[in-house]
Amino acid sequence: MDVFLADYVAMNKQLVKLVDISADVENKLNDLEETVMDLDIFWDGEANAAFMLNVKLDFFKMQVLLKSINKSAACLMLAIGKYQQTEAKVEEIIGGMQ
Repeated sequence: MDVFLADYVAMNKQLVKLVDISADVENKLNDLEETVMDLDIFWDGEANAAFMLNVKLDFFKMQVLLKSINKSAACLMLAIGKYQQTEAKVEEIIGGMQ
């Protein structure tokens, strides 16, 4: 039978990295959105309206993506925790048999 070995340290490092990247992207998107709104003040006309519509759509898509990434990170964190709990229970049961 194959044994699944989990490297919790590596998994947790990757999880922290994912959360950090997500937060960084969110901060940069907020900064970009402020900059675009400042640009909107200085530019009028149909081209501006079309540009702003596309930018807002892109921002919306990025927010949806970030929410998905954050949900995935939360699920991964839960899975790691559950796996560790189960492994600890198995070790306890096996230890009791010896």
